[in-house]
Amino acid sequence: MSQNSTRYTVTKNISGSNDKIDLKQRMLIEDLGKVTIDTNNDSQNVLIQNNSHDAYSTGICVYSINDDQYYGSCAFSLYGGNGISVAPVNKILVMFSTKDIQNNTVILITENIGFLIDFNGSTNNSRVVSYDINKGWNSNSQTWATNIPIGTSLSDILVI
Repeated sequence: MSQNSTRYTVTKNISGSNDKIDLKQRMLIEDLGKVTIDTNNDSQNVLIQNNSHDAYSTGICVYSINDDQYYGSCAFSLYGGNGISVAPVNKILVMFSTKDIQNNTVILITENIGFLIDFNGSTNNSRVVSYDINKGWNSNSQTWATNIPIGTSLSDILVI
């Protein structure tokens, strides 16, 4: 008795890019992971468009001049023929932690009281806040700052 079998060939393209992209630009991903940066983007955001038939992980990073490193801000699966518009948010969440959290670690839930600071409309992207170990965060009741309770889902407040 003969045994019928089907053979499947699985290929996986491994590609990487650390191209600089600015707001109002597009990153075009083509076959075999070829990346082109251009200005074919009508939005105020970063457009990442996958014109290939393969899925890729994509996202944006923030560059730190302090240690000459890139730190991930967000990452998404981008399937063939799809695109995603990514908008960096001009906000920061500050929170103290008792855990040893390394850079580029995704945190889903606040473990302590946090403070969400909105830099939109600020002079030189700066704000003045203080912290008292017994009283918590303080911005002198400014509307650009919000207390974030313990156990808050960070994707609800940081992901648009």
